[in-house]
This record gives sequence, structure tokens and C-alpha cells, in this order.
Amino acid sequence: MSIQNASQQLLQVEKRQIELESQIKTYQSALSKLQGENWQKHFTKQLTSIKDQVGKMEQKLKDRKMENKKLKEERDSYQKQIEDLTVKLRESQKPKKSEDKQADKKPMVCGGQMNKEIDDNIRSIAEKIKPSVIERAKKDNQNVKFDEFTPIQAKSQVVAGVNWFLKIKTGKDKYINIKVWSKLDKTYELSAIQYNKTEKDELGYF
Repeated sequence: MSIQNASQQLLQVEKRQIELESQIKTYQSALSKLQGENWQKHFTKQLTSIKDQVGKMEQKLKDRKMENKKLKEERDSYQKQIEDLTVKLRESQKPKKSEDKQADKKPMVCGGQMNKEIDDNIRSIAEKIKPSVIERAKKDNQNVKFDEFTPIQAKSQVVAGVNWFLKIKTGKDKYINIKVWSKLDKTYELSAIQYNKTEKDELGYF
């Protein structure tokens, strides 16, 4: 082999090597690009999967909130029913007003009359009931002059409270008999009046 032939072959080998290196670089670049696209696809796939999971979790949270809201509304509804029933139960346990009025107007008689000495308590009762007596006398069209209002005789009767029977001197030789109900709550109610009485008239039950 001549030197010239050897040189030509060497040049061809070097050229071939350069071409191979160029092809290798091309393949490496293509491979690198391909690998980059694959990783991008991989990350995109993972991201999409995560987004889907987050979406599902948000939907579950939303559903739970709706369920909690519904449960809260049901709880509030039951609570209101309980409160309403409690009020009705309390109302049903209270005595009716009509029954109270009947009980007030018709106290049960529990004992007979007893004579009482005139004391400060009886004078106080007479003084407290005096306005009611004057008003009742006007309604009854009785021409009674109350020059004085002095209790001179008293009897009591135990009922749901106490019935007081008082003979009241209203003027010179002028008397009336009154019946006063002393209630359990310490208030007084005028029950009846007998007009044109004398000092000697009996103070009986009326």
C-alpha cells in the first residue's frame, strides 16, 4: 500500500468518524428531547391526577357541608318542637282562669262564725275596705252618709282565707253590716252589705 492510499483511507476514516459523531449527537439530542417530553407528560399526568383528587376532595367537602347544614336544620327543628311542647306542657299544668275566678267567687266554707274583739287588725280591715263600701253603696242607690266608719262588732269565719262580718257605725244611730273576704294573698274583697241596721240587730251570716 502506498503512502498516498494510506492517507486517503485515513481521511475517509476521519470523515466517517466525524459523520458518526454528528449522527450520535443528533441521536442524543433527539433522545434528550424525547426524554424531556416524556418527563413533561409524566408530570402533566401526575398533576392532572392530583387535580382530579383535589376536585373530588372539594366535592366531598361540599357534600359534607350540605349534609351538616341539613343536619343542623333538622336539629334546630327538633329543638323548636321540644321548646313548643315544653311551653304547652307548662300551660296545661296551670289552672284555668275560669277555675280561678270560680274559686275566688265561691270559697269553700270550712267553719262557723266566731266572735272577735275589736282590735287594730279589724280597724285596719275596715279602713282598707271603706272605699269599696262607699262605691257599692252608690251603685246600690243607697243614700248613706258616712260621717264615720267605726267597727263596733266583728265575727270571723275560716274559709279559703277568712270571712269577716263587721257591724260598722256610719253616723248617729246609723249602722250597716258588711261581709269582707280576706284572701290567702292578704288582699280584701267586699262580698256583701246590709243597710239600715241598728246597733241591736244581730250580726249573723249573710
